[in-house]
Amino acid sequence: KGSSLETSSIVVRYGSSLISAKGRVRNFANPEAEISLSSPEFFLRDVSTNLSKPDTSIRKMNASLVVRDNAYTIRNFSGQINSSTFNLSGSYSGGRSPAANLSVTSTNLNIDDLLLFTSLAEEEGNGPKLDLKLKLAVDAGNYGKLQFTRLNLTLSEDAGIFYLQDLDADLY
Repeated sequence: KGSSLETSSIVVRYGSSLISAKGRVRNFANPEAEISLSSPEFFLRDVSTNLSKPDTSIRKMNASLVVRDNAYTIRNFSGQINSSTFNLSGSYSGGRSPAANLSVTSTNLNIDDLLLFTSLAEEEGNGPKLDLKLKLAVDAGNYGKLQFTRLNLTLSEDAGIFYLQDLDADLY
């Protein structure tokens, strides 16, 4: 009569991606799952068919999250897309009023790499719109030919409208 379940590390192939997974479920009466994932190269085509570049992947992917009652706490999600490194943390709740509160840090970020995720979000269809709050802290990066350093950005999105609440950067 246990009230929890824990796995050792399990290696699975998900589409073209090789993933190591480890997890634990606590308290079956009111379950909470802790999940850790890692992959040397996770291909985004394995979760989306709507990509402009189907070979896009997250290299050195590591993720740690907690799932409880349709709410996700992202302790850490890190990796590298093209030349951009990122570390993401925050929360997401689904349901009728989905909301995400995310913080992204990066030593080097090409904004075009970040925009690759917009095609994943567009696949969600005609369901409820996501209420998004995003904090971005980047040491150095670019958007097209525009170079920047020390980018700090806070924005929110509500019903498809983006609200820029804070922006500080050195532009070149």
